[in-house]
Amino acid sequence: MNYSVEDHLPVVVSRWRKSIWIVTVPDGALARGYFIIPCLSQHAAMDIALQLAHAYDRPVHVCD
Repeated sequence: MNYSVEDHLPVVVSRWRKSIWIVTVPDGALARGYFIIPCLSQHAAMDIALQLAHAYDRPVHVCD
């Protein structure tokens, strides 16, 4: 199996607006794009990010 650089990029949790948190997952395998998941709380965003990081075997990076 071939891995690209994107396969090792972290799942990123960042604040988009005051009350919106974004979980971004770089996708090297499917569309060479990004999955972006909006969340209403940092707790929800971290929960989703940790599950995705485990599934994709990637680290999590948090930006505030």
